[in-house]
Amino acid sequence: MRFKILMFALAFVFLLSSCQGNISKSTTTTTQNVETTEQETTSSGEEKENNSMTKLLYQGHGSYRLTSKDGIVIYVDPYAGKGYDVPADIILVTHQHSDHNKISLVTQKENCTVITNVEALEGGKHNSFSVDGIEIQSVEAANKNHDPKQCVGFMINIDGILVYAAGDTSKTDQMNTFSTMGIDYALFPCDGIYNMGPEEAAECAQIIGAKHNIPIHMKPGALFDMKVAESFNAPNRLIVQPGEEIILEHVNSTDTENLGAGVDKRFVGLWHGMKMVAAGFDERYAFYDDGTFIYGSSEMNESKQELYKTGTWSVADGELLLTVEARWILPVGNIEDIVPNDELIIVNDEVVKKICNPPEVETYSIAQTGTDSETGRDTISIDGITFYNFDNQTNLFDGYYNLEKKL
Repeated sequence: MRFKILMFALAFVFLLSSCQGNISKSTTTTTQNVETTEQETTSSGEEKENNSMTKLLYQGHGSYRLTSKDGIVIYVDPYAGKGYDVPADIILVTHQHSDHNKISLVTQKENCTVITNVEALEGGKHNSFSVDGIEIQSVEAANKNHDPKQCVGFMINIDGILVYAAGDTSKTDQMNTFSTMGIDYALFPCDGIYNMGPEEAAECAQIIGAKHNIPIHMKPGALFDMKVAESFNAPNRLIVQPGEEIILEHVNSTDTENLGAGVDKRFVGLWHGMKMVAAGFDERYAFYDDGTFIYGSSEMNESKQELYKTGTWSVADGELLLTVEARWILPVGNIEDIVPNDELIIVNDEVVKKICNPPEVETYSIAQTGTDSETGRDTISIDGITFYNFDNQTNLFDGYYNLEKKL
């Protein structure tokens, strides 16, 4: 994208064994997280409505239970927590480590189907299965502690909702192919001991682009660790605690067409820190639907030289995550004193463009705050500062930059 500053003409480009059953083979990927305990029984009407929804119960560690709208029950890596009394139609085991394969905990239906890493890798390939209307594709799972010939993840299509159960793994080459699959929920191990840590898991979430990213398998010997969960700084992060049961939903592709990973449509637009564009200090954000952003400031003094920053944005759990890829800075002192290099570029002999390598992450609180009664503009709050929507008056931004992206 290109933009202009009142004072400078800058141009730039913006830059997831015990029971047997009938299994039909065929292959894909999905990840999800389940909770540890059952919720209390509600009134019969509420219970009936809840039973017609797709659900995920996180039992703790790497264990969770999925239930389809028709009552098909799937357990993934049974070991931790409670909730194994609901009879299983399908049991999935990603590998044979003892904290993932306690099939004996699960109450099983007479025709229960068990799919372990053995069946998933039979014939030396990642097999796919269709059981009771549930489509399951085994996928890569590997790191120095987990042999890819003995470990798998699963893509689980349940009621048209795609769940990526990563199993025990770190980043794999196959993850690069997952972004086109439209994964709804991805469950990532984050322990940093036997698997990748929360930072690498967040990188995987960025690559895969699931609608919801759930951290699991956080600490050896523990069901859950909030500190690790909160350090999983992925877009669309969803923290589910043991015993929590969540309703799973599929986001139609038409609702997310052209949206970048983690983009929240409520915040797409032009936002200005003043009710009216005027001379003097102000801040403004342009959040684009492809996941990129521009931040601009008109204050320029010795304590504030940053004119612009650009990169990508996402929102999760009320937090705005900015991944800053470049900054435009008005230097203190003489521009001639700046030594250009791979990270510092002089633009128009006046401004320094700093390439952030690696990108720098900034986090702010964000919320919708209604409509301003005086101007009729929609408002949002970013770190307690009110910003006003200027989508209908983009010409007012011409003095700062040209907007060449469609919001």
